[in-house]
Amino acid sequence: MISKELQYALTKCKSIPYEKGKARVFATIRDKKGKIVSEAANSYTRTHPTMHRCSRKLGLVKDYLHAEVLAMLRAKGKGCKLYVARIDAKGNPVPAFPCVVCREAIRIEGSIKSIECTV
Repeated sequence: MISKELQYALTKCKSIPYEKGKARVFATIRDKKGKIVSEAANSYTRTHPTMHRCSRKLGLVKDYLHAEVLAMLRAKGKGCKLYVARIDAKGNPVPAFPCVVCREAIRIEGSIKSIECTV
C-alpha cells in the first residue's frame, strides 16, 4: 500500500514530461507534522557543489542535480521525512531508493530521519 504522501510524489512525478534516457524522479520533504517543506525533480541542466563534492568523495561522476539533493537544499534542514518517487516511460512506479551519492548527501545534511520510496 502506498502512503498518501508517496502517492502525492508519484502524481507530481507523472507530470514530468518523458525524455528518453532521463529518469523521472520527484522528491518531497515533509516536517514532523506532515507539512511539505520542499519538493523537487531531477535536473539534467543544473548541478550544485553539494552534489559535486559527494560524488567526488565517492569516486563517481554524477554531477546532474538529483531530486533528493535539490529537495534537501530547498528545505534548508527543516524536514525530517523524504519521499522519493520514480516512474518508467509508461508512467508505472519503479524502485527509487536514493543512489549512493544522494545517501551520502542525506547523511551529511543530517535532518532526514526516514525515507519512503517507490518499490
